Amino acid sequence: MIGALASAVWKIADDMVFGLWFGMKFKSKEYENQWRKRLNRTAGVLMMGLFFWLTSFHANVFTSFFFRLAGMTFYMEICKDGVRSRKFYASVIFTLAYYAHTIVFVTPVLAGVRRGEIPLIAGSLYLNKICVQLLICLAAFILIWIVRNGIDYTKIKNRWEFRYGMCAGLAILEIYMKYTLNEFGKKKDQIVELTIFAMIILMLIMIMLVFVEQYFANEDREEERHRMELLQSYQYESMKERVAAAQDVRCMYHDLKNHLLSISSMAGNGHWVQEYLTDMKRQLEGYETTVDTGNSMLDGIMSIKMKAARLNQIKMSVYLDFSRITFLRDIDICTIFGNAIDNAIEASMKVQDEEKRYIQIKNGVFANNLVIKIANYSEEEVEMDDGLPMTTKEDSRLHGLGLLSVKKTAAEYKGMMTVEQEKDQFVLKILIPMPAGDALKFH
Repeated sequence: MIGALASAVWKIADDMVFGLWFGMKFKSKEYENQWRKRLNRTAGVLMMGLFFWLTSFHANVFTSFFFRLAGMTFYMEICKDGVRSRKFYASVIFTLAYYAHTIVFVTPVLAGVRRGEIPLIAGSLYLNKICVQLLICLAAFILIWIVRNGIDYTKIKNRWEFRYGMCAGLAILEIYMKYTLNEFGKKKDQIVELTIFAMIILMLIMIMLVFVEQYFANEDREEERHRMELLQSYQYESMKERVAAAQDVRCMYHDLKNHLLSISSMAGNGHWVQEYLTDMKRQLEGYETTVDTGNSMLDGIMSIKMKAARLNQIKMSVYLDFSRITFLRDIDICTIFGNAIDNAIEASMKVQDEEKRYIQIKNGVFANNLVIKIANYSEEEVEMDDGLPMTTKEDSRLHGLGLLSVKKTAAEYKGMMTVEQEKDQFVLKILIPMPAGDALKFH
């Protein structure tokens, strides 16, 4: 009785250790209340333990698979942050890997070792049992390590039908293998061949899962890179045209202002004429250059974005000095500021109280690094995914590229982009190391 209980406790602990180790790859849910955080994690671990415990009570080859899947799914859902479909898929992958190691030990040779029929160490039943447990742990570690470190779960976004179909097929194959080995693996003929065949098939299943995910990841990266290149090219060409048009309009504004001053002086005391001319000057004020950053492309971008902010009743404060920043290409300036400010404007438009709408943009140089900060008022908590805000638009494949494009542009200069959520404020920071030539200008 005691031996059976100790064996069950060891089995459950063994299952849970590997489940928790696999789960450490994923970010835990955060709560301001520490007691709630502890309670949440305790509940997740208890649910995992409960379902893993059920596999110890006469569970057959079918129910043991689904009990493990249920335990891991509840744990991931309760304790881990992220997209639900992604967490469930990770639970399925873990279950496939962990269930595979249980199949290894019903193969004829290792089942014989486990039952004491085939000794690994002659004359010592106790040492044989220890060796079997170590082999079990080693097999589980290898199989779970392959799928834990070989797959980037944060990049999985689509093709769910194919993924779940593939996993369902592999689950059926594993269950059938375990059932077959349980029924026929005790035959004395060809036990070595059966064991080797089963182990090879199981290893190939794990490697195939990793290769399929890496293939999809590479395909997604290539598609994403292509979309971003098209987006950057379109944004840059569009912005060049808009900047050129804005410059032409500003030239016309200066000419018109002079004409209006001349007409006003000639009109004398004509009251209605003076009112009409004053109204015309007021309407033209929006086309005057309102910011001087020291970079003509950035001046044009800021003029366009400030006009867009005014139209949406958003106060925009700009403190930019790019007069000595020469290493950034115009297309990259367009990508960084165009996308970041569009994101801030879009977020500000969701604020119901127009008095609270504001955007603050500034830059500085600290320790030979260019630092750009863009902050805006935000009432709602933004859900994050892999360090970026999750898009709220329906077609996530066509949207959500803006800040990702900013992040990748900063990375091209060996820089980084961070997103912080403070109280009622969303802050985007970009840090880019400056080349020696530009850095010397600030000494």
